[in-house]
Order: sequence, then structure tokens, then C-alpha cells
Amino acid sequence: MPPSADDHRASRRSVLRAGGAALATGLSALSAGCTGLPPLGTQVRYGAVEAPDPDPPTYRDWLPAPSVLPDGGDSYQPWVHVPPPADAPSWARTSIGRSLVAYQTDYVGLDVDDAAFALTYGDATVLRGPVDRETVREVIPDTPYEPAGTEAGYDVYARPDVERVVAVGPDAVVFGNGPTAREYVRATVDAGRGDVARYYERDADLAALTDSAGTRRWAWLWPAGVGTSSTKDDLRTDTVGWATAFDHDDSGAYYVQTWVFPPGYDPTVGAVKESHKAEQRVGRADPSAARAVDVTVEGRVAAVEMHLTWDAIEEVAGDHTLVAPHVTWRASVSPDADRLTIHHVAGDPVRTDWLWVEGAGSETDGPVAATADVGDRLDPGEELVVATADAEPGATVRLVYRVPDGNASTTLFDYDLL
Repeated sequence: MPPSADDHRASRRSVLRAGGAALATGLSALSAGCTGLPPLGTQVRYGAVEAPDPDPPTYRDWLPAPSVLPDGGDSYQPWVHVPPPADAPSWARTSIGRSLVAYQTDYVGLDVDDAAFALTYGDATVLRGPVDRETVREVIPDTPYEPAGTEAGYDVYARPDVERVVAVGPDAVVFGNGPTAREYVRATVDAGRGDVARYYERDADLAALTDSAGTRRWAWLWPAGVGTSSTKDDLRTDTVGWATAFDHDDSGAYYVQTWVFPPGYDPTVGAVKESHKAEQRVGRADPSAARAVDVTVEGRVAAVEMHLTWDAIEEVAGDHTLVAPHVTWRASVSPDADRLTIHHVAGDPVRTDWLWVEGAGSETDGPVAATADVGDRLDPGEELVVATADAEPGATVRLVYRVPDGNASTTLFDYDLL
């Protein structure tokens, strides 16, 4: 049974929680409060931080104005991921955004790591090309997708088993999820072509936010600002735009926040420092772990830049960086409903020693290698059989990717049992 819109959003939140607790980069580990970094309470080292200049925010051309979307842009908080060059360290290859993209899309001929950038927001995800449409046409027949017409020159395919649509064009592959998947795809494609209003063209606050934040290795954007805070009189609650981003160069890694305040607001460097320190004291990114923290204010925009050395990042990231495989999955249930077969249809090989099953019942939940007859990895055309005889009625079975030390995981696939 295809999941409902609420089920889809709940699954997306589940992936966000799983990946968000422990991104396998040093800076993401910093933001999650992982061990291995200096404890809270040490002195914050303020000083000049020369983070690389961000690239222009070209991703925003694919963000339609909320008024164009079928749900008015509910939960509109975009994630952007830019694959690093081949010689980048392994911890630079991952982010929550990348894990969300791998979960919310299928491999149909363009891998997330081969895209110029990946963007996910609401119920839409963009893999910016270039796209080899012939490769896509060769891969699609092996997947559950069926031809479903066109949209503005894009070839559209839909899955009959789940609420997911993909549009394939010369410069992007655009996915939509949920009951309004087609509408999200249409709005996103039209925004990319400039045929409908783009968000930043209609919202000066988002324009200021994206102008300042630019494009880095990854970013999470809150167009409306933080809004709430766990500390009293927090300056951040006055923001009308907020972003957090990650970048790196030869000298280390950078965790960059951008705060946008209303027109006429006059933030000071001192006030931003106090607000930032107070917020971190209650469980968020610890600025004392950084080699240096720099706060600048220009007009109504403040930037907080934190710098860590490569040694510090590698100490936290360790040898087990979680990079979610990009795969097309499908599922089938046995006639007696005692077995769920998860089929690897296309995409990356998946190492089985990192695979866990959740929700199938006590006899099956846990490492796949402990309960199933599998080799070292799952390749396209192979399958995993999961016993579900003792699963709870209506349970959601999840295939989870988890590093051996357990400090990072993400959901790869889920299926709702009847």
C-alpha cells in the first residue's frame, strides 16, 4: 500500500533524525555534539577565519515561490549538497542533505555523486546534470518506473508501487514524492526554466540569505528564520532567514552560519556572539571545539564562521564515514505475508555488514548478516529476504545503513506492512 503524504513526511523526518544525529564529517559531528571534541565550557577562541568564498547560489533557480506549490510550501527548508572532487577526504562526501537525497530518489542513470549539485525541499528533489538521457533510457526499463508523458520537454516516469515521479531533462533529473508528486515536479521544472516565480525573486529575505550564504559543500536553509529558541531573549528568534553550511580547503574545514534580520534591524557583533554562545550551551554546536570563531555583521546579515583543522576533523570522523549508497529499491510480500523481499534494482553496491533491519519483529530486527544468507554486498539484481511473521500489524520495516561503531546511521528504504 503506497504511503500517505503524512507517512511520507514522517519517513523523511525519520531519515533526518537518523542521519542528523551523527553526520560523518568533523563539522557535522561538531554540530551534533559528538564526543571527541573539547567539552562545553572551554574558552571560545575568537579570531579571523578565512573560509573559502562561497560559489553563487545557482540552486535557488530551482526553488519555486511557495504560492506555486500545491501545499503552499509547507516545511520548505531546502538542503543543498555539492559532491566534492575525487581527491577530497571521505568525510567531505557526506551530509544530511545527501542522505535525504539518496532516500528520496532512485538511481535511474544519474548518481547523486555525479551531479553538479543535489537540492531537496518539500516533496521535490533535484539532481542537476548534465544528464545522459540515453543512459537513463537504458536504466529505466530495469526499474519499476513506467512512462507517464512529458513536462516542459522532460520525459516523465511514474512508479505504480509508490507515490514517486521522476522527470528527466537535458540538465536535471527531478523527483517528486507523495500524492502531489507530479505537481511538485512540474513546479520545480518550471522554476528551473524560469517559467514560474522563483522564491528568491518574490522574497527579499530569502534573496539576502542566499546571496550571503552562497553555495558550499552542503547547506541547510531556513527561509523564515529560526523562530524559536531554548534560551530566553535569544537574538536568533528575530531572524527572518537562517542557514548553516559546511566547507573545506587545504587548511581545514569550516562550519558557517548566516543570520538574516528584518530590514532596519541593527545587530551588533557582540550581541551575535552572546546569542551564539548561549544557544550552544544547551546542546548545539560547541564553538569551543573550533580552532577559531569569527563573527561579522554587514547591514542586517550576520555570519558566524568556525574553523577546524584537518587533524581535528579526521579524529572525529575516524575510519567509518557513512556515505549512503544511491539505489533503486522495491519490495514484494509473500502470499502468507511471512516474508518481505527487498530487491536491489539498480545503483550502487551496498555492503551488507552495515545493513540493519528494523520493524520486522524481534526474530529479524538487527544486523542483516546475522539473520539472512547474504554475501559481502548486495548488487543490482540481488535481493534480501526478511522474515516478518512476528512483525506488528501495520509495522514499517526499515532497511538501515549503520557504521560499525554505531555513531552514524541513515534509512535507505522502508515499507509499510498491511
